Amino acid sequence: MKAWSRFRRLLRLFLVLAVAAVPFTALPAVPASAQEGVFLSPDVYFTLEEASLSKGTDNQKLRFAVQLNNESGQVIDYNAYGVRVVDAGGQSYSASMSEKGTARVQPGSKGLYRYAADLPTGLTAQDLKVEMITWDYRSSLSFRELGALSVAPVIPAGTGGSSAFTVDLDGVDSSLPAGSTVTFELMGSYKVLTDGSWTLYSDLRVRNQSTAAVKLPSALQLGVQDPDGLTYPASILYGGDKSILPHQTALIGIQANVGAFGGADSYSLVFLKKNASAASANGSGSGSGNGTNGTAGNAAASSSTDSTLFGSLSLEGSFRTAAVGDPAVLTSKGTPALQVTIDEFKLDAGAGATQAEAELTVKNTGGSAQAVPALAAAYQIKGSTLSIGAAMDTEEHPAYLSPGESSTYHFTAELPSGLDSSMVELVVLEKKPGTPSVTAPLLIAPVPGDTGGGSAGGTPTSSGVQTPVGKLSLTVKSTYRLNTALDDDILMSEVELTNLEKKVITLPSLYAGYQAGDIDLPGKTVRIQSSPYLNPGQKTTLYLYSKLSYQLPFESGKVYLGSGILDAKAGTWSQKREWSKLDVTPQAENIHTAALSKEWMIHDTGRVSTAQVVDSKVYANGNQKIMAVRIQQTNKEARNGASVSYVGYVTDGEGSVWQAQTLEEPGKLCKECSAMSTLWVTVPANADESKLTFVFGQKLEEEAFAAPQQYPFQVVDDQDSVSDGQLSAAMNPYLLTLQNMQLVYSSKKIDLNFQYQLDKGLNVAGVDKNRSLVFELVDSTGTTVKTWESPLEGAGALANGSSKLSLDTAAVLDIMALLNSAQMNVYEKFEGASRLLGTMKVTR
Repeated sequence: MKAWSRFRRLLRLFLVLAVAAVPFTALPAVPASAQEGVFLSPDVYFTLEEASLSKGTDNQKLRFAVQLNNESGQVIDYNAYGVRVVDAGGQSYSASMSEKGTARVQPGSKGLYRYAADLPTGLTAQDLKVEMITWDYRSSLSFRELGALSVAPVIPAGTGGSSAFTVDLDGVDSSLPAGSTVTFELMGSYKVLTDGSWTLYSDLRVRNQSTAAVKLPSALQLGVQDPDGLTYPASILYGGDKSILPHQTALIGIQANVGAFGGADSYSLVFLKKNASAASANGSGSGSGNGTNGTAGNAAASSSTDSTLFGSLSLEGSFRTAAVGDPAVLTSKGTPALQVTIDEFKLDAGAGATQAEAELTVKNTGGSAQAVPALAAAYQIKGSTLSIGAAMDTEEHPAYLSPGESSTYHFTAELPSGLDSSMVELVVLEKKPGTPSVTAPLLIAPVPGDTGGGSAGGTPTSSGVQTPVGKLSLTVKSTYRLNTALDDDILMSEVELTNLEKKVITLPSLYAGYQAGDIDLPGKTVRIQSSPYLNPGQKTTLYLYSKLSYQLPFESGKVYLGSGILDAKAGTWSQKREWSKLDVTPQAENIHTAALSKEWMIHDTGRVSTAQVVDSKVYANGNQKIMAVRIQQTNKEARNGASVSYVGYVTDGEGSVWQAQTLEEPGKLCKECSAMSTLWVTVPANADESKLTFVFGQKLEEEAFAAPQQYPFQVVDDQDSVSDGQLSAAMNPYLLTLQNMQLVYSSKKIDLNFQYQLDKGLNVAGVDKNRSLVFELVDSTGTTVKTWESPLEGAGALANGSSKLSLDTAAVLDIMALLNSAQMNVYEKFEGASRLLGTMKVTR
């Protein structure tokens, strides 16, 4: 027996030496394919065909496939060879075969052999090589080195090994066969605003590396981890409920709600194993991270011990956007045949709103017919929590496209006016097949900054101005002329300043003014941004304004800006140094027109909000009347924002100007919270309010304001009504309901009992200031018997439910006139003036 074993060993060694005796050289490449190889002879060589490097918490695993290429005329036995992994420092690591293969490779054939090696963390693909060896028992190591194959070139291009992660499923779920392995490859990621918070989507290609069909087990959970280490549960949106055949791929999509702060790119997709105790407690159903087609979990970050994190995949750099004209592939189709291209964007700034339209084309570039998914779209505003659904054209679109065919779609939406078009993104979504059907993003396309919808009058720019603080760019965004109730007008320019330096600069005190011919109008600069520091590339907005006589024409001219030293007490400048002069032309189009219930955008430092006129009313006060406009601001910041202070005036267009007064609730606004400001003026009672226009904006100083809006005044008809003993009246944002006004008489006291209900439709701050309800009791002769006043909220306000107003019987001068017939007039009172809400009949 020993002799026979010795004979077999010698025979094997002879065969190895016979093959190994063929001269070999580790050539840098195979000429035909430019692929690195280790050669036994010109016709027999090894190549590295596949590789993936997956990172875990304690170690990482390299999976690779070696191919024996036999172009000779003899059979080659792979049993004579082996592999090991070596790093750049010469350290070697053993590799085990992960899949059975045929050892004998016939002439003109190829043999593929798959391996896996456990490696320490910290090594990259560039550090690693797969070394081919042949057994040689004459050597002290029992083998000889034949040459090495680099790992990095065979990892998918552009990924560096960081966009793929391989999971041993049998290590996650012990019921699966040994060697059940899949690789997750990151295809792309998207960030979409939904209901005021960010949802993160990623498309993944899953490759089954094993020899049997596999299905992702429920014990495999997915999550998204933010830069602070908080993990948000993720669910599989589509594709996770199907088995994957051996060496085949499947496409899956995942989604995770990451809350309000999802604007960053530095997230990771994490892989977790559900612990046995958690799986037992939760039953055998799908885990929260690996449900079948479904919805994402809550946005609350998770720190649960129910699962163990064993690997991650960085999403940084995977967030994709598509420019106009760039085709995007319908990834979920598994084929590059269907492509979507954004053809054109249009933004049209109209009265009270901006109309947005996008045109896109779906084209079949393949060689066979392709099914076309149902498409939808929305416009989202970067740096905010605002997303607006888009309407698709009514044209019929085909369910299938033949090779070369295409179909064009149009998506339109009404956006708030005053938007910077560069902050708008189009999100195109596709409906995935299945039950239930789900919708996932297909592409995100930023609207080009020069699409339109901006201010009229062009954008004069002074680029590369060398100033005492560094190189800056100055751009005039808009110029307009405002009135005041005095003899002066205000000339205002909005100028954008950009730091072109590669360092932080500090803005000094700045002076400004206007010139037109021999006219010089010294002015002031105002910055909403409180910090004087500008980082490299950072922008800030300066508001430059001067006062001029309302009789002085200023059709065009120049605005100048410079730095110096201001004597605040004397109001004079010294050591002045002019930075630049820019052409300006005041244009009425730069004062946007607001319409009732049409939103506009407020986007400046510390504020991302929408605003809209929600109410306008007239209140009588003798020979005068009060005209009031209520503006609602809603915070669209991802966190707390600041409320706007408004100033403005009313003009009749014929020279009369009334300065507006303001009621507001200054301070901070929580996310998605609202505040209301009221602008009002007192005008003669005979003034025709239909000819009056409110002009207002964000307060800078005194009568100067930015982001101007003009609102042609109209009285909002709330259709207040009185019927069947019930009064219903609207007092934005309140709805008042009064019922069953009944008089109860006694010799000492008269009570008026009724049902009172005041509902606040929206929890808005600042709406009850200087507003109240007035009840006026009138007898049959038209004489006012008594009035009562009640605030809308707070101390002294009536409580909802049964309520009562009382008066002393002795105070009534004509008791019979009251008992015969009475009515209750109900008014809303504001700043001492009132408007009638309705009149109720008083019963006994």
